[in-house]
Amino acid sequence: MAGFNGDRESFSGDLSFTAPAGGVTRGKGYKIGATYLVARETAVSGVAFVGAIQGSVYAAKVTGVVVAKGDAAYQTIATNVMTNAIGSGTGTVLIGKFLADAATADTKSLVFIVNPLI
Repeated sequence: MAGFNGDRESFSGDLSFTAPAGGVTRGKGYKIGATYLVARETAVSGVAFVGAIQGSVYAAKVTGVVVAKGDAAYQTIATNVMTNAIGSGTGTVLIGKFLADAATADTKSLVFIVNPLI
């Protein structure tokens, strides 16, 4: 699959953030304050990094799950990766749509982020 975790397919919605406790990993989703984002770079706690809050970006995907173009993209709270299955309780948060098919073995997929809190 083309692209890397956290890489852009098209530009929009990049902002600077400070990494929370535990840091951030490129391509994984996080909630910083009231904003959901996909980290565009890896950073340790307290260090500035760039995060994508909207637009299309390659994001880490739950392995073992098949996603289809157009499926809803949910960020898993526990692991910070994307899935197309809604979790119960506080397990997932809807953040956008998958823009490409991905097989069970794929570790990333193209996601269009529509930040639910902006």
